[in-house]
Amino acid sequence: MLGIDPALAEVIVARLRQARDAGAPVAGEGCHDANSKLIIAADPAALMTDIRLTRPGWLNGVRAAGIERLVADTGPARA
Repeated sequence: MLGIDPALAEVIVARLRQARDAGAPVAGEGCHDANSKLIIAADPAALMTDIRLTRPGWLNGVRAAGIERLVADTGPARA
């Protein structure tokens, strides 16, 4: 993980391992394609708008209504 405090990175890694252990699908060894992305941003709505405009491939498989919800959401997390 880049750009975050190592202690926070450890918390995130632990939660991801819990998700894996609960049955969430994970990529195998040597896989170079992410099956999820975790992004921490000071302005999540602006980031989501930017992703929608400049990196639409990151949203493949997400319906238009879901993308609009991600942009409009005012909570601290989006999924």
